[in-house]
Amino acid sequence: MSIRFADTTPELAELIARADHVDVKRVRARASLRGFLAAFISYHPRWLDWLYVARAGLVRLLGMRQEHMDTAPLEEKDVDLTPGGMLGFFTTELSREDRLWVGIAEDKHLAARVVVERRTGDHGMAVFLVFTVVHYKHWTGPVYFNLIRPFHHLVVLGMCRSVERTFP
Repeated sequence: MSIRFADTTPELAELIARADHVDVKRVRARASLRGFLAAFISYHPRWLDWLYVARAGLVRLLGMRQEHMDTAPLEEKDVDLTPGGMLGFFTTELSREDRLWVGIAEDKHLAARVVVERRTGDHGMAVFLVFTVVHYKHWTGPVYFNLIRPFHHLVVLGMCRSVERTFP
């Protein structure tokens, strides 16, 4: 799949242009932005717990912290799009009702944003672009991210597929 970053909204252009890493996944679903986010953030298979345990050792070694991971499933009504509100371990940084959500998780080593942009599709389907946008802040940022990158892709892909199953 190829998405041209130039096709993104103006709110994202500068954020993406300055990033150290950007990847994007494309999902088609019959969902509102809130419904998408509830299903996306609620994805939590058992194997993810094991990855989180392994990550705990890595972050300790690099002198970073590990946030508590809330695994309670969300419903659409639970999704807080208010800037400063929490969605999983992401803080809502920017939102445009039923169109755009930017969440940030930040530590001393990097700032990672997940951006979900909802576009109108055909036949009642919406097209969601899910961006991961990473900015390194310390030498441990690229070390950490390159070690977890293969798992990051698996997790985000799993999150996207769970949305497709929830909203066929």
